Amino acid sequence: MSEHEKVLGDSKISLIPVKIGFLILAHNNPEAVRRLLKAVYRPYFYYVIHVDYRADEVREALIGKANRLGFNAQNIRVIPKERSFVASWGSYDIVRAELEVSTRTFRCGNPFFFFFLLLLNYSVLD
Repeated sequence: MSEHEKVLGDSKISLIPVKIGFLILAHNNPEAVRRLLKAVYRPYFYYVIHVDYRADEVREALIGKANRLGFNAQNIRVIPKERSFVASWGSYDIVRAELEVSTRTFRCGNPFFFFFLLLLNYSVLD
């Protein structure tokens, strides 16, 4: 049984006040995304990551790092390339990427609150 399943099966699950979804938009630097996840990760929250359509290496690195670090695949999703967008700064595709991660987060378990995170929100230094 995974950690996520244990948490959801706990008889005290109702004491967790809300479900929270973290919606992460990434363009490059998978190490910064890994550090961000490590800082905010909880097994009962949901995480959906949109990687820029052009950043195949970043997408693969994130999937690999999540698996190696033991992040639970049930509550962390990386949007597949066919559902990703070229998210140029200030373009409408940023909105489309946000809508895609929102939709995917609802599919993970209908969180009530969302936090949109860009890597710009997180310091790259320790």
